[in-house]
Amino acid sequence: MMLKNIDQKIYENEVAKTKSGLPALLCFFKNKITDTETFLSIEELSRHFESIQFYAAQEEDHEFFFGKFHFLGTPIFIFVVNGIERARLFGKVSNEGLRAFIANNINKLNPP
Repeated sequence: MMLKNIDQKIYENEVAKTKSGLPALLCFFKNKITDTETFLSIEELSRHFESIQFYAAQEEDHEFFFGKFHFLGTPIFIFVVNGIERARLFGKVSNEGLRAFIANNINKLNPP
């Protein structure tokens, strides 16, 4: 998978309405994310975790998401399943920290 841009319409059509159970990681940043270390980290993680949809919102789309998820600052990562928030991670995080966050939430969906 790849990191895709998300806005209100994409959220409503691809994330909130899906009943597939396919989780999504929503990524919010103050500035454009492309060509940053975080972007490269998320791109690499999207190839590793192929069962998750990865989305990033551009700053101009944050108002809808601020209201939807009630957060005030960025960066923030929100793990969503069937349109419902399951977990969030706030602040700058390492590749390993983000990988652990994703893996932990996947494990909660598929307990042994």
